[in-house]
Amino acid sequence: MSWRTKPMGFKWPSNCEEVPLLTRVENSTCYFRDGRQEDFDAIILCTGYLEHFPFMASDIRLRTPCALNLPCLYRGVQWYGTKEGTKDADGRVFYLGMQDVYYTYTLFMMQALWAVQVIKGLLTVPTREDCVSDITQWVASNALLTDYNAEIDNQTEYMEVLRRDTGYPVSFAEAAEMFKGWEEDKHEDILTYRDKTHKNLFTGVVSPVLT
Repeated sequence: MSWRTKPMGFKWPSNCEEVPLLTRVENSTCYFRDGRQEDFDAIILCTGYLEHFPFMASDIRLRTPCALNLPCLYRGVQWYGTKEGTKDADGRVFYLGMQDVYYTYTLFMMQALWAVQVIKGLLTVPTREDCVSDITQWVASNALLTDYNAEIDNQTEYMEVLRRDTGYPVSFAEAAEMFKGWEEDKHEDILTYRDKTHKNLFTGVVSPVLT
């Protein structure tokens, strides 16, 4: 497995190995950034997520690496032109699901609920100055996210902010511990972590082990 920025660092089985960036391929020979080379039968390209919006005007186009907290988006959703070469869009441009995520569909739901309430006039956003200040603080917090526990706590805090804004009745606080357990399982054994079971936060019932 060739990595671009840093190795994932999981406990891979003995027949798997992480290597630096693949730089070129000649016939069946792959060459890597550290100078090593080896022949392979196939290459699987895992691109990850990198949003691309060529159809948007350049001054309201989101350009960002994958991160938990993004520039130009108040509450991670509503566009403000806070970077050079960008401009505001009168609060009428929204980007949903752009962050690196732990909560995935739950986050998408909360962002959609937030955006709908703003569009329908049920939720009033603060002044531009306050929105930009909030964006800046959240983006700055990325530098403090040094491990998955900090990342999960940060995104849980973000979800709670959306919950308070929208009046959504269910807290996400307990979900943080479930995500941390899921990450611990992954670091313990990358091949079996998906076989683990977790407690339903609504019913309190632990899901059965599937065999």
